[in-house]
Formats: sequence, C-alpha cells, structure tokens
Amino acid sequence: MHLVLDHDVCDTSMVLPVKNYNESLSFENIEIEPEDTNKDIPLEFRAVPNRENITAFLNKVINESSNQICRDVWLDYSLYKNITSLRNVADLMTYLQAAVSYALGLNILYLPVSEMCSTNAFHSFVLSVICDAEEFAHYYNRGINLLCNNNGSNIRNNIKFLEIDDESNIVELPFWLVSQNGQRSSLWATKKSMYIEIGIKNKVLGNIDSSSWDNEIAQLYKLLEENNYRIRPKAITLTLFARLFLADIFIHGIGAKSYEPVTDYILENYCRMRLLKYSIATSTMTISSKNEVNVLQDHVSFLKSQKRELKFKPENFINESILNTEPVASLVQMKKQKITLCQDDCISDEERKSAWHSISQINMVLSSYAQDTLEELETLIMNSENEIASNKVFAYRGFFFGLFPDHELQKLSDSFSYARAVI
Repeated sequence: MHLVLDHDVCDTSMVLPVKNYNESLSFENIEIEPEDTNKDIPLEFRAVPNRENITAFLNKVINESSNQICRDVWLDYSLYKNITSLRNVADLMTYLQAAVSYALGLNILYLPVSEMCSTNAFHSFVLSVICDAEEFAHYYNRGINLLCNNNGSNIRNNIKFLEIDDESNIVELPFWLVSQNGQRSSLWATKKSMYIEIGIKNKVLGNIDSSSWDNEIAQLYKLLEENNYRIRPKAITLTLFARLFLADIFIHGIGAKSYEPVTDYILENYCRMRLLKYSIATSTMTISSKNEVNVLQDHVSFLKSQKRELKFKPENFINESILNTEPVASLVQMKKQKITLCQDDCISDEERKSAWHSISQINMVLSSYAQDTLEELETLIMNSENEIASNKVFAYRGFFFGLFPDHELQKLSDSFSYARAVI
C-alpha cells in the first residue's frame, strides 16, 4: 500500500535530463499544470489539467528518450480513457505512476490520504487527540525536544513545536484544517468543563460536547461540514495513525529519520505501548556514477583567474619570441614605468589618474598579442562549465523512476537484499 500525500503543497513539474546542441546535459522542468495554477494550495484542490496540457507533457517526456520505461507505457494512449474520471492533479500523477509500476509487475494499492481521512476510524483518532489535547501536545513537544538534544539544533528547522497556552488551555495540535479554497491552518483546541472548542488560531469554529463519546464523531463531522473545512494529518500524526491502525509495518523514505523518533516517543510514553516497527528504505538512482563537480569547479575558478590576470597582466601570456620584439618590448617597459610612477607619493591625483589610464590603454594593446591564449582560456572555461552542468545532471537524485530504462531498474532490483522484519 502506498499513501498518496494529496493534501501536500508542492510543485508538480517533472525534471528531465536534456541533451544540448553541444552534447552537454542540462535540466529542464516541464509542467503538467497550466502556468496560472495556484501551487500554494494542496494537490487535492487542484483540477485535472485539460487534455492538451496532459498530451504536451507526455509527448515531451516521450520524445526526450527512446529507452525510458515510462515512454513505452505512456505511448499507449488508452491511458486517456480513464483520465476524465480523475478528481484532481494528485489522482493524475498517481495514475501515471501506477501505470509504470504495473508495467514493472508491481501491483500497488494507492491510498490518497484524503480518502483515509474521510473514515470514521481517522476521525475517532483525531477526537482522541483533541479530547486529550494538552497532554498529547506536551508529549509531542517532549519528543521533539529529546530529538533536538540528540541530533543538534538543525532539527529545529524541520520540526515545529506545538504552541500551548497554559493560562487559557488553548493548544495547537498537529493536524491541518483545510478550507474550501485549499487554505491550510493548524487545528487548535480548548477544553472547557463539558465541551471542547475547536478552531483555527484566534477563531473558534464550534464546540464538541465531550460528555457523550458515541455522539462526538457525528459532532466533529457536522462542525467541519458547517465551516467548510476538511481535516488532514501533519507528518507525525500521519505516521502515528498509519503505524497504529493501518499497516503491519510502515516503510518510510529516508527523510523520516528527521522525525520518526518523535513518533516512537509518543507511542512509548503517551500511548504506553511497545514500539511498533518501521523501516526506512531508499533506492535512489542516478543516471551515471560520475561525480567530479567539485574538482571541475576548482579548475574553472583557476581558469577564470587566469583570464582575469590576462586582462591586467597580458605580458605574462605573450609568447616569449614576441615579447622581446617591438613594439611589445617598448610597451611592457612603458607600463613598468607608469606603474612605478603611480607608486610615487609625490605626484598629484591628476597625474596618477593619467598614469592608470595609460596602463589600461597599454594592457588593451598587449592583450591583442595574447588573443590566442584568451580564446583558448574561454574555450576551456566553456567546456568545463558544460561538463560541470552535465555532471550535476549525472549526479542528480530526483529523477522520476520511470525515466530509467527497464534493464537499469531490473539491475537495481537484483541488487536488493532482504531481511525478515521482526514485529
């Protein structure tokens, strides 16, 4: 089962490796959504692009390579027959990915988080957190604090502490309230004597009578419906729900290392249960094993420094057989005299300015005798920068798996080793 983060806010463009006219490689971003799409709202609120946009997107991918696995899959235009039934751009992206996965023999169940969030089970989970908001938030923050102490201050930039107002009992909780137009706000709760106020920051949306658990789910549904809000998990509550109720074992990408220990802390100390196993897996591929960007960058810096020196000290780059002939020899001697003059503290500012102007004029003339060296340096710089650009493409770890040939994916699959999970 693959959870689809359709309540995420992200860019849906695809990065392609593109070959330039000079045989170097570069990145190209291709869009599947129209240019005027508001990408600051979740994917589930963004409409499926029209057929022309989708066709242009697929054709661009297909035409860039002849051996991509997705090329053969997406060339089958029977794909289009199901597109009209898709609800949003998240469904479209999942549909295209699923077609490639199926072609590779992977039968995966794709579960949009928005669908998961429409269940009574998820709403019951949310209510259990709301009803114990202050206690849950304290454990949540303790878990983050422990993680920060163990891993350094950089973690604080990735994980946000929940706000708790001890005087008014107003507590921020790790859920999104998403409005009808896709705007996201954190859920806040305040526990009163017989009811709980729910809202966004500085605005109460309604109350839930906490005296009858049987009726609380219906009250939450009604409150959300009346205010045109949908409730969605944040990172930690998503994996907490999945690990508690949805999956026998939860497999993360490598980014989970930054926050999953917080989930462990909540499970062990708040839920008071033995830790539920999870895995972290990554099989990111690059289109080449080459990685010489840093070395080449140093070389380009050296070449550029040489080009700059040629501008101000062209005599150092003139062939010695020419350097000792006229008028070059006289110009070099005159330049030395002008430099000596500029260093004399007794001359006036006007005389020094005139001397520097003469030096600039001499440099321009001398540079013409080092034109071959200048052109050689410029060619070396251009070629090296092209190679740097290509190496960045070679080393890029974010290409869609469908952009690789099937034999490369098979080679990757054959390299996997498996260990039995202890649950």
